[in-house]
Amino acid sequence: MTLDEDATLHFTYISSVERGERNVSFQTIVRLAGPLRVDPAVLVISDISTRVSSTGMPSLHGLGHQ
Repeated sequence: MTLDEDATLHFTYISSVERGERNVSFQTIVRLAGPLRVDPAVLVISDISTRVSSTGMPSLHGLGHQ
């Protein structure tokens, strides 16, 4: 399965989140965190280098935090 299928979100929506074109709700953050197997807090850390190093995985870039 893919992230969009696991999170039950459309792939174009996820893509727009990654590009920083959308602000996401807490519910969406939780839905994305599950399939990524990370704590939802990891997805809202504002320092991207901290986010990547703390999870060891690439992050979703544009989760509404600049």
